[in-house]
This record gives sequence, structure tokens and C-alpha cells, in this order.
Amino acid sequence: MKRLWVSAFLLVLLLFLCILGSYTASASSSSLNSQLNRLKSEIHQGNTATALAISQNLQRQWETEHHRLCTFMSHDDLGPVGETLSQLPALIRNGEKGLVESNCDRVCAQLEQLAEGETLTLDNLL
Repeated sequence: MKRLWVSAFLLVLLLFLCILGSYTASASSSSLNSQLNRLKSEIHQGNTATALAISQNLQRQWETEHHRLCTFMSHDDLGPVGETLSQLPALIRNGEKGLVESNCDRVCAQLEQLAEGETLTLDNLL
């Protein structure tokens, strides 16, 4: 009987961790996406100083989120997001508006893919 209780406890713990991972990925993705959309808006309006500050803030925010997301996801999945975000300040300084917007869109797509990969669906479980 004790084995049954232990297995039930482990099942509940596993479900809790899956739900927590899904929530963390979704919250991180939406927070970063809103900042990326703000960055694109500032670039489109020509406010490079504000855009540069936002991009640097995004890098700090990503470092914080990266530590949380590493608990639930593979480092290989998170690496491309950090690489793309690290390019944004240099592109802004060089005045590459098109590349900045393109990289923002790329990061948004990568974040959405990460969040979708953590949702509790039958496809993800199997």
C-alpha cells in the first residue's frame, strides 16, 4: 500500500512541475514579447537612445528569465534566444533598423516556440 501512496505522490509532484514549467515559460515569453514590441515601436519612430536602453534592459531581463527557464528546459533550446538578443544593441548603434526589427521578430518566434513546447498537450506529452 505504501508503494501506491508513493507513486500517487510522485504523479502529483510530476504534474505540479509540468504545470509550473508551462506557466513559467508562458509568463517569460509574454513579458519579453511585450518588451520586444516596445523596442520595435521605438525603432520605427526613430528613438534610437530609448531603443538602445530597452535592448540593454532586455538582455538583463533575459539573464534573469534564463536562470528560471533552465530549470524546465534544455540549454540548447534557450541558447538561440540569448544569441539573438545579444546582437540587438550593436545593430541599434549601427542604425540597422531593418535588422533590428527582423531580430525582434525572430526572438518573438523563438519565445513562442519555447512556450508552445512547454504547454500540456497530448502531443507534447507523447
